[in-house]
Amino acid sequence: MLDLDPELLKKALADRPDAAFVTVARADGSSALVSRSLAEWFVSSAPAPDQADVDMVLRGATRARVVERRSVWAEPSSADLDEVVHADVSDPAALEELRGALRVEDAGGHLLLTTSFALEISGPEGRRASIGVLRLLSRLRWKGRWQTDARLVDPWALARWIAAHGSDQPLREAQELAATEAREAAADARARDAWSAAMPAALRPVWPRFADDPAIRMGRYDVDVSEATAVLRSSDADESATLRDVLVWTSLRPHSGRGWDPLELIALKALRSFATDDALVSCLAAAPPPAVVAGARRFLEWYRGFGCPDDSSTRARRRHKAACTELRRRLVEVCPALDPPS
Repeated sequence: MLDLDPELLKKALADRPDAAFVTVARADGSSALVSRSLAEWFVSSAPAPDQADVDMVLRGATRARVVERRSVWAEPSSADLDEVVHADVSDPAALEELRGALRVEDAGGHLLLTTSFALEISGPEGRRASIGVLRLLSRLRWKGRWQTDARLVDPWALARWIAAHGSDQPLREAQELAATEAREAAADARARDAWSAAMPAALRPVWPRFADDPAIRMGRYDVDVSEATAVLRSSDADESATLRDVLVWTSLRPHSGRGWDPLELIALKALRSFATDDALVSCLAAAPPPAVVAGARRFLEWYRGFGCPDDSSTRARRRHKAACTELRRRLVEVCPALDPPS
C-alpha cells in the first residue's frame, strides 16, 4: 500500500462508487487491485477512535440493533442485503449495559477484513449511527468517523450483551472460531519452532535481517539474498553437507497450513542462489534421507512457481520453464523417490 498514490486511490473510489475492489496504478507502471475497505482506510483523514464518540452516540439512545448481513465483501451499510437481526433492544437498562460493554481503545490499524455485523444506534430523531463490528465481535469500525478500528477493552463484552438481550448464536460462533484460531496458532508456533531449530547454523546470525523486515512480513520476497548465500558458502562444513542441511530445513514449513510463508520463499531463494544444478544432482544421487528428498521436492515446487521474476519477458519465462523441466528430469533420474508414483 505504501507505493500507491492516495490521490489516484481517491479517484478510483469516486469512479466506481459501488465496486468492492478498485484498480489503481503504481509508480512503476503496474496495477494493484485493492479492496474498497482498505482503500478507504488508506485515504481517510478521519481521527482515531475516541471513547467520547461512543458515549455521545449512546447518550439518549432509545434503540440498539445488532444486524448481520451475510456477504463476503459488502459492508453493513448495504441496505439491499438480507438481514439477520440478532438483537433489537429498547429497554433503557439494557441500553445502559451496552454503554458499559462499548469501552474502546484505538486498535492502531485496519484489519484486512470486511464487516458482516452492524451495531445500529437510534435516538428520538431516528438512526444515529451504523457501526461495523468484526474480529470475534471485539472490534468496531466506524466508517467516516474513525480512520482506524477500535478495540473493545473487554473483547467479549459485546458478544455477551447480544446473547443476554437477543440471540446467543454470535457468541457461540465467536467462541468456536476463537478456539479454532487458538489451536491453529499453537500448531503454527510448533511448526515455526521446528523450522527455526532446523535452520543451518551458518544462517542464524544473518536471518534476523529477513525475519524482522516489515516488508517481508507483509509478503514481499523479491529481496537480495546474497548475504545469506555468502555465509552458506563460507560455512566450515563442506558444500555437500551444507546443501543437505539446507534441504532438510526447507523440507519443513514455518507454519502449519498450506501455502507459502514469505520467509520460506526467501529460504528457497537462498538455496537456489547457493546450489548449482550439478550440486543438487550429486546430493540426491548419494542415497539421501527422506527429509532431504522432501526438501528437494519442495524446492522444485517453488522453483517452477516462483523462481522466475514477475517482470520477466515471455521468452525468459519459457527458458525458465524448460530449465525447471530439465532439472526435475535430472533429479528424478538419480533419485526416483523424488517423484513417487501416484
